[in-house]
Amino acid sequence: MKWLGRIFVFIAGLVVIAAAVLFVLGRRADAGRNTVEVEIARPAADVYPYLTEPDKIIQWVGGMVEGKSLTEPPLRPGSRGESIVEDPNQPGVRFTMKDEVVAFEPNKSIMLRIWSDGAFYGVIKYQLTESNGKTRLKYDGKFQYIPWFARLMEPIITPSAQKKSEKDMAKLKSLMESRP
Repeated sequence: MKWLGRIFVFIAGLVVIAAAVLFVLGRRADAGRNTVEVEIARPAADVYPYLTEPDKIIQWVGGMVEGKSLTEPPLRPGSRGESIVEDPNQPGVRFTMKDEVVAFEPNKSIMLRIWSDGAFYGVIKYQLTESNGKTRLKYDGKFQYIPWFARLMEPIITPSAQKKSEKDMAKLKSLMESRP
């Protein structure tokens, strides 16, 4: 029976060490940050609506099943939107994500504050730079998680979110470049 106690202490020690490592990693300078850059063979004026119009965003953002503006056009600081997103890791599980325009410059940039009540909040920025009819699109997102377990798991969540961001941007590039 003594060996059962030792096994339990060993396993408990591993859990404590893993939690401590995750806690320390979650405090790094770039915790919660995702960045992606792509070059799209289209002018910025063609790309920009795919960053601002819900019916176009839904075409390239994975898991997004519905999107709508909550404020009347035109787009301006304070404009709000809402999206229904299906969790790619749990089919059928959906959550609501909200956004608010912080700043924008048509065909050049847009910054949004986004959140899902009780889960996370963050700021994302899309920067477009056009040269010779091509657009370099840079995405930069910084997120913080609200539940303690999600904060602890940030070192695992952020790389997964990075992969999703890369996949979404690749889909946007493909979508844009396949258009006539």
